[in-house]
Amino acid sequence: MPGKVNPVIAESLTMICARKDGQRLVGYRWCQAGNFELNVMMPMMAHNVLESSHLLQTGVRNFQEKMHRRHRGEQKNAQS
Repeated sequence: MPGKVNPVIAESLTMICARKDGQRLVGYRWCQAGNFELNVMMPMMAHNVLESSHLLQTGVRNFQEKMHRRHRGEQKNAQS
């Protein structure tokens, strides 16, 4: 059907943002778990920061390639 948009790409970006937000909240909890100025959760926090960064980077790139560029191309074709 012409003009129909598949929302899966936008929904996947929403899921990535929800996961990143959850990892942020878990990071707050881990920061509170430190005892005597020694935080044994630091490696896990670093892992979550890197994982969140990778997820966001991949999700935004996917959104840009599959949704944004395609949508802009359809708009240009419709105006012609």
